[in-house]
Amino acid sequence: MSTHIAVVASLGLALFLSPETFVLGFVIASDRKAPKRAAWAYAAGGVLGILFSFGIGMLLATETSIGTGSAATTEGHVWRKFLVHAVLATVLLVIGVRRAIAAFTEEPFREPEEEKRTSRLWAAFKSRFPSFAHLLDPASDLPMNEIALRGALAGFAVCGLHPKIFPVAIAAGHQIEEMHAHLRPLGALVFILLGAGATFVPAILETLRPGSAGTAKETIERLMKVYGRTAIALLLIGVGLHMARRAWELYPG
Repeated sequence: MSTHIAVVASLGLALFLSPETFVLGFVIASDRKAPKRAAWAYAAGGVLGILFSFGIGMLLATETSIGTGSAATTEGHVWRKFLVHAVLATVLLVIGVRRAIAAFTEEPFREPEEEKRTSRLWAAFKSRFPSFAHLLDPASDLPMNEIALRGALAGFAVCGLHPKIFPVAIAAGHQIEEMHAHLRPLGALVFILLGAGATFVPAILETLRPGSAGTAKETIERLMKVYGRTAIALLLIGVGLHMARRAWELYPG
């Protein structure tokens, strides 16, 4: 129990400390018309995004554990479990090492809009779906009824689809499926509370201190630059090594 909960909590904490989640949340909470509405919608979308990627991890683990009883089928599922663990371990280690390098070299954070400007995928999306791209752009002046939708979509995208967050949530879902059935609700609750916790910080701050999103964003960025990346790197590398050891144990060769 302690090992499973520790692994899931480490993955959730890595998401909680992710600068991408915080920075985009404070950008959304800086909306000129309805910052509180936008911030809470962002939090709700973040929870849905976490559940989406987390659920994929659970389905992936469930599929690899189903068998018909024949020796060939059993061996095939053992190989699939090994490959899933090996792939997830590799991805976590790569992300963890990348975070460590960014912390060591003091690589500057890239604002969400800066990432979009340099993204070929975003440029193609914007040219193909200009109306939807306008809705997703935090700089767009939208009607009140569309502000919450933009916040929710941004939260879902960063927590459910971001390449540095999506694999971590999948790994957590996969890890929880390896727990005993009576421990899974506790493991899921721990991960969701930690993983989606960062999306609620801008909303809570904007509710308690309206207009504080801009100042808080700068403070969070400074803290993340000094401590966040290092902590995330240690957490992900530790879990990646744990999953690599588990993959070695499952290796059927």
